[in-house]
Amino acid sequence: MALREVKSLRKLNHPCIVKLKEVIRENDELFFVFEFMDGNLYQVSACRAISWGLRGKARTLLYPLP
Repeated sequence: MALREVKSLRKLNHPCIVKLKEVIRENDELFFVFEFMDGNLYQVSACRAISWGLRGKARTLLYPLP
């Protein structure tokens, strides 16, 4: 596979980034298999925001950029 993004994802190794486990190519479609994450980004951020004293700010922090 010659996709730069896939190569970059495979090289990433950081405790705050979900690890790419496998890439499957079938009929010109790519399927990405990532490690299991207990929860989603909003849940993790909301939990941390509460512990940091930023209750109610998690949604604002995760608002998508235009």
